[in-house]
Amino acid sequence: MTAPEPDPGEIAEARQIAEERALLGEIIDET
Repeated sequence: MTAPEPDPGEIAEARQIAEERALLGEIIDET
């Protein structure tokens, strides 16, 4: 039984959240 294909929308959303967290991390590091 194969694993279900991940939803592209969920992947894009998770990637966007990860990028936003990275940007927030950079801003916090600079201050």
